[in-house]
Amino acid sequence: MEGGGVPISDGAGRGRVVAVVASGGAVRGGWAAEAALDLARAWSASGKKVVLADAALDHPALHVAAGVDNDEGLSDASLYGASVRRVARPVDDGAFFVITAGSPVADANLVARTPRWQRLCDGFGEAGVTLILFVRDGDNGCEAFLASASDVILFAERGEAPPAVVEQRASMVRAITGPGSQAAGASGAAEGASPSGSGPSSRASTIPTPGGRAPSRADSSPAGPGAAAPEADAPSPAPGAAGQPSAAPARKPPTRRGSAKPAAASTGRMMVLAVLLLVLTLVVLGLLGVVDIPMISPEPAGAAGAVPGAAAARLGAAAARPGAAAARLGAAAARTGAAKAPGRE
Repeated sequence: MEGGGVPISDGAGRGRVVAVVASGGAVRGGWAAEAALDLARAWSASGKKVVLADAALDHPALHVAAGVDNDEGLSDASLYGASVRRVARPVDDGAFFVITAGSPVADANLVARTPRWQRLCDGFGEAGVTLILFVRDGDNGCEAFLASASDVILFAERGEAPPAVVEQRASMVRAITGPGSQAAGASGAAEGASPSGSGPSSRASTIPTPGGRAPSRADSSPAGPGAAAPEADAPSPAPGAAGQPSAAPARKPPTRRGSAKPAAASTGRMMVLAVLLLVLTLVVLGLLGVVDIPMISPEPAGAAGAVPGAAAARLGAAAARPGAAAARLGAAAARTGAAKAPGRE
């Protein structure tokens, strides 16, 4: 389905937040996500600066239709402060940008009600960017995101009744359209003319960030926005200065604590290991008999039996010592007597 016939106001040079609501029939038919991409292509070809965001957080589908990964996205930008450059991915060679649903959340209503989400919408408007919010009727968070929209477009099957969430905003509805049908104005008359032009967009394949500055070529590289440039935070109007968007403070990267141990502790461990290795080596050498270590080195064969004999020999030698001493005394006495004998003669 071509979306070029869907009318939308130019917003007097200011960007618009357009909610594209997929009815139950459109969801069951499986064509709603592709139709949203066609709408973004048609508006981009007419010269509009377009960002298509997947606000169907419970059942994301745009990333599949656009052929991109659903990594960080809408929920991360609103809840966790991820920058627009980080979450916006170029499609069709940068003709427009897609923001995927992002990290799963328990309650999609919280994503659409944070102060940061409103600042993001205001920032896109200041930059003249048309933000298309893709939502599904009946999904968690659908009505909360519709509260941020200035215009509503309904995707529905032919003859399908508009859902209640759309009927309640009849004055905001610009078109009800579907496969094989021309865009039909809803009860609220369409404002302005539909985008014109069918050729390639003449503008550069970049999208201005809500601060009013177009990102560099590195921001629209295949690696995704922010791959080669410092991360920029999403903008917000400066307090007390209407119409003057300013960037919120960039997130401070977490400080990583070092895991290296002090050199003294490492040296101490090495010394203990060296001592243990030396002791283990000595024990092994003692068991092998290479080094004589008491109570560890093995005794030679017969050494145990030779101990009693050696002890008896030592006892015999000790017993023989008194006799030898007496013999030496007798010999000394004999020498003394022999020395005195000549004097008597």
